[in-house]
Amino acid sequence: MDMQDLDIAVGVPLAAAIEGAGQIQAGVIPAGRVVSTMHKGAYTDLGDAYQALTEYVQAHHLQPVGLAYEYYHNAPDEVAPEELLTEIVFPLAD
Repeated sequence: MDMQDLDIAVGVPLAAAIEGAGQIQAGVIPAGRVVSTMHKGAYTDLGDAYQALTEYVQAHHLQPVGLAYEYYHNAPDEVAPEELLTEIVFPLAD
């Protein structure tokens, strides 16, 4: 990841599609094959989960495509850092 030139997408589920405006763009996460892992712990330790997922993909000769996604199942204002749940998803080529 190029942390100096990083684009970030933030999404929330909506009941109906909306249009974007200015720098805010509407979009959809496409359906398809993925590989994922659930990380339990502080956000500062997510690198280990990314590394494990990358090693799994390589060991199983899978081809990631597009962007990786993170889903936050709880928040720092709800639980202690060691209880944070973050799902990491790599979309895969068909």
